[in-house]
Order: sequence, then structure tokens, then C-alpha cells
Amino acid sequence: MNKKVYFLEELSDPIELYMLAIHSPLKDYQLAYRLNQHFGARFKRTRKDIDNPFQKTFYSRFVWKHEKYGWQCDFFANKDIHQTAPSSNNALLFDLPSVNAVSLITEFKQVDFFIQSEEKNIIDEFARNLKTMEGISMSYVVPTEKIKDQLNLIFD
Repeated sequence: MNKKVYFLEELSDPIELYMLAIHSPLKDYQLAYRLNQHFGARFKRTRKDIDNPFQKTFYSRFVWKHEKYGWQCDFFANKDIHQTAPSSNNALLFDLPSVNAVSLITEFKQVDFFIQSEEKNIIDEFARNLKTMEGISMSYVVPTEKIKDQLNLIFD
């Protein structure tokens, strides 16, 4: 019996991602609109959200592709509210659904949104100017080495 051997190509250069964490009480579409107004960005909502089948949640995602320079910038939510149906357990006084907040990047549960790009200068520009924007509580650059499962950051 013949054996089949497959040789897989190694990725020559791993993709370097730069991330910016944003704390804001705004909704995702409100913050995307303000980013577009304040920075002249063109974030558009994608048709397909970020799906996490293990937690049964969806995270909104906005993409800004610059055709002239060939780079892409992602703006996505890190939190989602997951509700479960009320249980039929009669031991409880009220039959209320349980509400659980889940995070896409669990190392940064307190972060509301992230901006991610392969271009460091874009993230630096956002980091400098987000301090003056209304509706932002705090923003800072996140070293990607602190994220354990970096495969969660690949959306395409």
C-alpha cells in the first residue's frame, strides 16, 4: 500500500497585528460613526459578524479598506450579552432569563471595542487622537503578545 505524503508550506513571515483597546459606553454603530466623522475613516459594517460557536455569541465588526494603499483596519466589539431562557426550576421566586456578558478576547474582558490593523502608524494615529473624542473613556495600545489565542484575531 502506498503512503501519501503532503508537504505543507510554512508561512515565511507571520503577520504582525497592532491593536488599540477602547473603553466607551457608546453602541458599536455610534462609535463607528464618530470614528468616521472625527478621523475621516470609512468603517462599514460587514455582512457577517464575528461568530463564536462555543459561547453562542456574535460580535459586530466594521472594516475600513484603503484601496489606494492596500491596507485594512478592523473595528470590532469585544463584549456581547448572552441571554438564556428562564429555567422551569420552581425553586426560584421569579422566572427571569439569565444574562451573561461574554468577551471575544478574554484577557481583556473590561475592553468594549478594539481597532486592529497591520499598519502601526494607523493605530498610533488613532491612539493620539482618540483622547480628544467625546464618548471615549479610555484608549490604549495593546501588545498582541499579551493575547494568548491570537488565532481569534484572524477574521477572513
